Amino acid sequence: MTTTGKTTKAPQLHPCACGCGTQIARTFVRGHDSKLGKQLRADYAAGKLTRAQVLAAAKKISERFHGKMTRSIAQVDAKAKAAKAKAAA
Repeated sequence: MTTTGKTTKAPQLHPCACGCGTQIARTFVRGHDSKLGKQLRADYAAGKLTRAQVLAAAKKISERFHGKMTRSIAQVDAKAKAAKAKAAA
């Protein structure tokens, strides 16, 4: 049996970005990006967080997650606008 001389590095572990505490090599445990996105979206819709706060938190995680949350917040705004227009009619 021969070896190729390559060494494998152990992955650097860090906590999942959703805050669950699971130690992983990636940013999120599978599905936890959706879990965090859902919570941020709900907090924004309830008025607990501003748009700027949600997007700042998302940007700290990654550009991709920031883009996802930008689209998600736009959907929340569109639904609120439609509901307001329906109530006024």
